[in-house]
Amino acid sequence: MFNDSDIAYQYSENLWLKQAFSNFDKKKFDKRKVKSVILADNFGESNWYKFYRAVKWYKKQFFTFCDEEGLKIPNEYVKFG
Repeated sequence: MFNDSDIAYQYSENLWLKQAFSNFDKKKFDKRKVKSVILADNFGESNWYKFYRAVKWYKKQFFTFCDEEGLKIPNEYVKFG
């Protein structure tokens, strides 16, 4: 049923980036900010893009709930009134 050589069991630190960006280069992408990237044809369906969107959604929700409960944490998602 399971095969040790199955890609799902092999950890690849940069797999999501390689699939999402046509011009992936580890040295370039290890920087905090990367310019002049070329999106892969299926970028919108890539795991990296799905992860990015989920994190953005989660951060906004997290800071919104904190604010509603009276916990004011400086952030770029929720402005204090």
